[in-house]
Amino acid sequence: MADNFYCSIEIVKGFYPNHIWEFLNTLGDFKESENTYFYSKDAPNGQLDELEEFLIRQGIPFDRNSKGFCEIEPELRVYRPGLIDQVIIKNNDGYSYVPTDSLREVLSMKTSLSEIVDRISTLVEEVEPSYPELISYRIMWGKSDSKELFEPNATIEDRNIHVVAVLNDVL
Repeated sequence: MADNFYCSIEIVKGFYPNHIWEFLNTLGDFKESENTYFYSKDAPNGQLDELEEFLIRQGIPFDRNSKGFCEIEPELRVYRPGLIDQVIIKNNDGYSYVPTDSLREVLSMKTSLSEIVDRISTLVEEVEPSYPELISYRIMWGKSDSKELFEPNATIEDRNIHVVAVLNDVL
């Protein structure tokens, strides 16, 4: 049986169709924060598997933070539809890190300084890639029979409506 560890998940703040919001609330009691909806609890291995899988199926970006304990390291799972789905291992202070052996290997290379900088940048991106913050997204709606997106509307009750997380600078 897995141990329970504290974890939290944040999703893009927006207006979700009732059928999605109702299901989200069967999985957790989301609270509204300034820029996101937030949920936390102790969960097996610090993961909210059913909730995370649902968010991915719905295309809803999220960040899940899990505390570590003893041999279990803290982690951050970042999901951005079409961009990234990665678990980033953290230290107990909450920072990701590039192993020193990898850095030593690059620093010992007999090559140009710019090549060394490029290789170190690549190592950093492998450990913790750049990704847009949740606040960079807005929630739009779409119907399964159309590619057209529209603003969320509380008067529409259609289970065929899905959400699309759109980067703000795209619209």
